[in-house]
Amino acid sequence: MLPFKKNVTTPNFFIYTTATLIHYSIGVIFSYLYLWQLVERLIINDVLSALLYGAIIGSIAVIGWRLFFFIHPNPPPIELIPYLVTIWFGHITLSITFAAIFSVLFSSTMSR
Repeated sequence: MLPFKKNVTTPNFFIYTTATLIHYSIGVIFSYLYLWQLVERLIINDVLSALLYGAIIGSIAVIGWRLFFFIHPNPPPIELIPYLVTIWFGHITLSITFAAIFSVLFSSTMSR
């Protein structure tokens, strides 16, 4: 989808690499935002905060992907609703994983 071509072809290595770097860079940014909120004590590291953060970043991802499919001249023929629901729940799972990892890694520093 990244080259925005009408004719779908197998992407080359550069396209795969670029798409992967964009996706993971966004993920790293949202990870640091979660950590920053914890350090600044804007949120506490519990399941409820992780669920809420996951729902927020999942909603942002769903909106982004929906827009990407809308503006693409030839999007892949997939059922979009199940795809977007999966993305949303995946981000909730990711956020809970953030909370668990940060809890283990930073438990002594965050309790001060």
